[in-house]
Amino acid sequence: MYLAEIYGKLSKDNENKEDILTSNVFSFFKYANREIFLFEFIRLLGLEISTDDAISAEFRFWPTFEDKTEPDLVLIIGKYYLLFEAKYHSGFGEETREKEHQIVREIIGGRYEAKNLGKEFKIVAVTAYYSDKPELKRGVPEKYLKGMLWINWQSIALLVYQQVENNPKLPIGTRLFAKDLYDLLVRKKLRNFEGVKVFSILPKALHSMGDRIFFDARSASYRGAFLGFTTTLADLSLQPLSSKVLFLNPRKDFFLNLGPVGKPIHPIENIFFERSTNE
Repeated sequence: MYLAEIYGKLSKDNENKEDILTSNVFSFFKYANREIFLFEFIRLLGLEISTDDAISAEFRFWPTFEDKTEPDLVLIIGKYYLLFEAKYHSGFGEETREKEHQIVREIIGGRYEAKNLGKEFKIVAVTAYYSDKPELKRGVPEKYLKGMLWINWQSIALLVYQQVENNPKLPIGTRLFAKDLYDLLVRKKLRNFEGVKVFSILPKALHSMGDRIFFDARSASYRGAFLGFTTTLADLSLQPLSSKVLFLNPRKDFFLNLGPVGKPIHPIENIFFERSTNE
Protein backbone atom coordinates (compact mmCIF):
# COMPACT_ATOMS: atom_id res chain seq x y z
CA MET A 1 0.00 0.00 0.00
CA TYR A 2 2.93 2.36 0.68
CA LEU A 3 4.22 2.27 -2.88
CA ALA A 4 0.78 2.48 -4.47
CA GLU A 5 0.12 5.71 -2.61
CA ILE A 6 3.63 7.14 -3.08
CA TYR A 7 3.31 6.68 -6.85
CA GLY A 8 -0.23 8.07 -6.96
CA LYS A 9 -2.00 4.80 -7.77
CA LEU A 10 -4.76 5.31 -5.19
CA SER A 11 -7.79 7.51 -5.69
CA LYS A 12 -7.81 10.83 -3.85
CA ASP A 13 -10.65 9.51 -1.72
CA ASN A 14 -8.56 6.58 -0.55
CA GLU A 15 -5.46 8.72 -0.03
CA ASN A 16 -7.38 10.92 2.38
CA LYS A 17 -8.75 8.06 4.46
CA GLU A 18 -7.52 8.13 8.05
CA ASP A 19 -7.68 4.35 8.40
CA ILE A 20 -5.12 3.91 5.62
CA LEU A 21 -2.82 6.53 7.15
CA THR A 22 -3.17 4.90 10.58
CA SER A 23 -2.43 1.47 9.11
CA ASN A 24 0.62 2.69 7.17
CA VAL A 25 2.21 4.51 10.10
CA PHE A 26 1.48 2.20 13.02
CA SER A 27 2.06 -1.03 11.11
CA PHE A 28 5.58 0.35 10.60
CA PHE A 29 6.00 0.65 14.38
CA LYS A 30 4.63 -2.89 14.74
CA TYR A 31 6.92 -4.57 12.21
CA ALA A 32 10.08 -2.41 12.07
CA ASN A 33 12.85 -2.64 14.68
CA ARG A 34 10.86 -2.00 17.85
CA GLU A 35 13.92 -1.44 20.02
CA ILE A 36 14.63 1.67 17.97
CA PHE A 37 11.49 3.05 16.34
CA LEU A 38 8.70 2.05 18.74
CA PHE A 39 10.91 2.68 21.77
CA GLU A 40 11.76 6.21 20.63
CA PHE A 41 8.16 6.92 19.61
CA ILE A 42 6.89 6.14 23.12
CA ARG A 43 9.66 8.29 24.59
CA LEU A 44 8.56 11.10 22.26
CA LEU A 45 5.15 10.92 23.95
CA GLY A 46 6.88 11.55 27.27
CA LEU A 47 6.43 8.01 28.59
CA GLU A 48 9.14 5.75 29.97
CA ILE A 49 9.42 2.13 28.83
CA SER A 50 12.20 -0.42 28.39
CA THR A 51 13.33 -1.95 25.12
CA ASP A 52 11.89 -5.26 26.36
CA ASP A 53 8.53 -3.50 26.76
CA ALA A 54 8.76 -2.33 23.15
CA ILE A 55 9.60 -5.81 21.86
CA SER A 56 6.66 -7.44 23.68
CA ALA A 57 4.10 -4.68 22.98
CA GLU A 58 0.66 -5.75 21.75
CA PHE A 59 -1.02 -3.86 18.89
CA ARG A 60 -4.82 -3.98 18.61
CA PHE A 61 -6.02 -2.19 15.48
CA TRP A 62 -9.65 -0.97 15.50
CA PRO A 63 -10.83 -2.96 18.54
CA THR A 64 -14.53 -2.83 19.35
CA PHE A 65 -15.75 -1.97 22.85
CA GLU A 66 -19.04 -3.22 24.32
CA ASP A 67 -20.92 -0.09 23.19
CA LYS A 68 -19.63 -0.60 19.59
CA THR A 69 -17.16 2.28 19.92
CA GLU A 70 -14.12 1.59 17.75
CA PRO A 71 -10.87 3.46 18.52
CA ASP A 72 -8.18 3.42 15.86
CA LEU A 73 -5.55 1.61 17.88
CA VAL A 74 -4.88 0.24 21.33
CA LEU A 75 -1.24 -0.33 22.20
CA ILE A 76 -0.50 -2.31 25.34
CA ILE A 77 3.11 -1.61 26.22
CA GLY A 78 4.94 -1.83 29.52
CA LYS A 79 2.68 -0.52 32.26
CA TYR A 80 0.55 1.46 29.81
CA TYR A 81 -2.70 0.94 27.96
CA LEU A 82 -2.48 3.54 25.16
CA LEU A 83 -5.59 4.34 23.15
CA PHE A 84 -4.86 6.21 19.90
CA GLU A 85 -7.41 8.30 18.06
CA ALA A 86 -5.91 9.38 14.74
CA LYS A 87 -7.21 12.13 12.48
CA TYR A 88 -6.04 13.49 9.15
CA HIS A 89 -8.42 16.07 7.67
CA SER A 90 -11.52 15.44 9.79
CA GLY A 91 -12.27 16.35 13.39
CA PHE A 92 -13.48 14.25 16.27
CA GLY A 93 -17.10 13.15 16.44
CA GLU A 94 -19.56 15.49 18.14
CA GLU A 95 -21.89 14.65 20.99
CA THR A 96 -25.54 13.99 20.07
CA ARG A 97 -28.70 13.31 22.02
CA GLU A 98 -28.24 9.61 21.37
CA LYS A 99 -24.48 9.38 21.91
CA GLU A 100 -21.86 10.95 24.11
CA HIS A 101 -18.83 12.59 22.52
CA GLN A 102 -16.68 10.11 20.59
CA ILE A 103 -13.63 10.76 22.78
CA VAL A 104 -15.66 10.36 25.97
CA ARG A 105 -16.98 6.97 24.84
CA GLU A 106 -13.48 5.82 23.92
CA ILE A 107 -12.04 6.98 27.24
CA ILE A 108 -14.77 5.23 29.24
CA GLY A 109 -14.26 1.96 27.35
CA GLY A 110 -10.48 2.24 27.42
CA ARG A 111 -10.32 2.97 31.12
CA TYR A 112 -12.49 -0.04 31.84
CA GLU A 113 -10.25 -2.36 29.81
CA ALA A 114 -7.06 -0.85 31.23
CA LYS A 115 -8.31 -1.41 34.78
CA ASN A 116 -9.09 -5.05 34.03
CA LEU A 117 -5.56 -5.49 32.66
CA GLY A 118 -3.92 -3.65 35.55
CA LYS A 119 -2.51 -1.01 33.19
CA GLU A 120 -2.26 2.77 33.33
CA PHE A 121 -4.65 4.33 30.81
CA LYS A 122 -3.60 7.09 28.41
CA ILE A 123 -5.39 8.47 25.37
CA VAL A 124 -3.25 9.84 22.54
CA ALA A 125 -4.65 12.17 19.87
CA VAL A 126 -2.75 12.12 16.56
CA THR A 127 -3.56 14.95 14.15
CA ALA A 128 -2.13 16.98 11.28
CA TYR A 129 -2.32 20.20 13.30
CA TYR A 130 0.89 22.02 14.17
CA SER A 131 -0.25 22.52 17.76
CA ASP A 132 -2.61 21.02 20.30
CA LYS A 133 -5.60 23.05 19.13
CA PRO A 134 -8.54 23.66 21.49
CA GLU A 135 -10.86 22.30 18.77
CA LEU A 136 -9.65 18.82 19.68
CA LYS A 137 -11.18 19.10 23.12
CA ARG A 138 -14.32 21.06 22.30
CA GLY A 139 -17.35 19.55 23.98
CA VAL A 140 -15.30 17.12 26.08
CA PRO A 141 -15.87 17.48 29.86
CA GLU A 142 -12.74 18.56 31.71
CA LYS A 143 -12.64 15.40 33.82
CA TYR A 144 -11.97 13.35 30.68
CA LEU A 145 -9.12 15.55 29.45
CA LYS A 146 -6.70 14.90 32.30
CA GLY A 147 -3.68 13.04 30.99
CA MET A 148 -4.64 13.31 27.31
CA LEU A 149 -1.52 13.23 25.13
CA TRP A 150 -1.13 14.79 21.68
CA ILE A 151 1.28 14.34 18.79
CA ASN A 152 1.15 15.20 15.10
CA TRP A 153 2.04 13.16 12.03
CA GLN A 154 4.82 15.63 11.25
CA SER A 155 6.66 14.71 14.46
CA ILE A 156 6.40 11.04 13.54
CA ALA A 157 7.93 11.74 10.10
CA LEU A 158 10.84 13.54 11.75
CA LEU A 159 11.30 10.73 14.27
CA VAL A 160 11.56 8.11 11.51
CA TYR A 161 14.06 10.25 9.58
CA GLN A 162 16.20 10.91 12.65
CA GLN A 163 16.37 7.28 13.71
CA VAL A 164 17.52 6.18 10.27
CA GLU A 165 20.19 8.90 10.31
CA ASN A 166 21.29 8.02 13.85
CA ASN A 167 21.48 4.26 13.25
CA PRO A 168 23.66 3.68 10.16
CA LYS A 169 23.93 -0.05 10.87
CA LEU A 170 20.21 -0.72 10.40
CA PRO A 171 19.56 -3.61 8.00
CA ILE A 172 18.86 -2.51 4.45
CA GLY A 173 15.30 -3.84 4.61
CA THR A 174 14.50 -1.71 7.67
CA ARG A 175 16.08 1.36 6.09
CA LEU A 176 14.03 0.94 2.92
CA PHE A 177 10.86 0.35 4.96
CA ALA A 178 11.51 3.56 6.91
CA LYS A 179 12.33 5.51 3.74
CA ASP A 180 9.05 4.45 2.14
CA LEU A 181 7.09 5.62 5.18
CA TYR A 182 8.97 8.91 5.28
CA ASP A 183 8.45 9.48 1.55
CA LEU A 184 4.75 8.75 2.00
CA LEU A 185 4.40 11.32 4.79
CA VAL A 186 6.30 13.89 2.72
CA ARG A 187 3.96 13.26 -0.21
CA LYS A 188 1.01 13.85 2.11
CA LYS A 189 2.65 17.13 3.25
CA LEU A 190 3.11 15.78 6.74
CA ARG A 191 6.65 16.96 7.37
CA ASN A 192 7.76 19.88 9.55
CA PHE A 193 10.33 22.54 8.80
CA GLU A 194 12.97 22.10 11.51
CA GLY A 195 14.42 25.59 11.39
CA VAL A 196 18.00 26.48 12.28
CA LYS A 197 18.28 23.52 14.68
CA VAL A 198 19.47 21.44 11.75
CA PHE A 199 22.75 23.39 11.68
CA SER A 200 23.68 22.20 15.17
CA ILE A 201 24.71 18.89 13.56
CA LEU A 202 26.40 20.51 10.56
CA PRO A 203 29.21 22.64 12.04
CA LYS A 204 31.37 22.50 8.92
CA ALA A 205 28.52 23.62 6.71
CA LEU A 206 27.62 26.42 9.11
CA HIS A 207 31.23 27.59 9.23
CA SER A 208 31.47 27.73 5.44
CA MET A 209 28.30 29.82 5.13
CA GLY A 210 29.89 32.90 6.65
CA ASP A 211 27.70 35.36 8.52
CA ARG A 212 24.45 34.84 6.59
CA ILE A 213 21.83 32.10 6.61
CA PHE A 214 18.93 32.33 4.19
CA PHE A 215 16.02 30.18 3.11
CA ASP A 216 14.48 30.35 -0.36
CA ALA A 217 10.96 28.90 -0.32
CA ARG A 218 10.80 28.88 -4.12
CA SER A 219 13.58 26.33 -4.49
CA ALA A 220 12.92 24.23 -1.36
CA SER A 221 11.57 20.74 -1.97
CA TYR A 222 10.84 19.93 1.67
CA ARG A 223 9.77 23.08 3.46
CA GLY A 224 6.63 21.82 5.24
CA ALA A 225 4.48 24.82 6.22
CA PHE A 226 7.37 27.30 6.26
CA LEU A 227 7.30 29.82 3.39
CA GLY A 228 10.53 31.67 4.06
CA PHE A 229 11.15 34.83 6.08
CA THR A 230 10.62 37.24 3.20
CA THR A 231 7.25 35.76 2.25
CA THR A 232 6.09 35.38 5.84
CA LEU A 233 6.93 38.98 6.83
CA ALA A 234 5.89 40.63 3.57
CA ASP A 235 2.47 41.74 4.80
CA LEU A 236 3.64 43.05 8.16
CA SER A 237 3.95 46.77 8.89
CA LEU A 238 7.13 46.97 10.94
CA GLN A 239 7.76 49.96 13.21
CA PRO A 240 11.20 51.32 14.19
CA LEU A 241 12.69 49.73 17.29
CA SER A 242 12.29 51.50 20.61
CA SER A 243 15.28 52.29 22.79
CA LYS A 244 15.06 48.96 24.54
CA VAL A 245 14.41 45.55 23.06
CA LEU A 246 13.30 42.71 25.32
CA PHE A 247 13.77 39.14 24.19
CA LEU A 248 12.68 36.25 26.40
CA ASN A 249 14.03 32.87 25.42
CA PRO A 250 11.63 30.06 26.44
CA ARG A 251 13.97 27.30 25.24
CA LYS A 252 17.36 26.63 26.75
CA ASP A 253 18.70 25.01 23.60
CA PHE A 254 18.09 28.03 21.32
CA PHE A 255 21.42 29.71 22.00
CA LEU A 256 23.19 26.37 22.09
CA ASN A 257 22.12 25.79 18.48
CA LEU A 258 23.18 29.27 17.37
CA GLY A 259 26.49 29.36 19.26
CA PRO A 260 29.73 29.90 17.33
CA VAL A 261 31.15 26.76 15.78
CA GLY A 262 33.58 25.08 18.14
CA LYS A 263 32.70 27.47 20.99
CA PRO A 264 30.11 25.90 23.30
CA ILE A 265 28.06 28.29 25.40
CA HIS A 266 25.99 27.74 28.50
CA PRO A 267 22.18 27.49 28.22
CA ILE A 268 20.28 30.53 29.46
CA GLU A 269 16.76 30.37 30.88
CA ASN A 270 15.83 34.01 30.19
CA ILE A 271 17.83 36.78 28.59
CA PHE A 272 17.15 40.35 27.51
CA PHE A 273 19.11 42.69 25.28
CA GLU A 274 19.16 46.42 25.88
CA ARG A 275 19.62 48.66 22.88
CA SER A 276 21.36 51.94 23.56
CA THR A 277 19.90 55.13 22.10
CA ASN A 278 23.47 56.26 21.31
CA GLU A 279 24.02 53.51 18.73
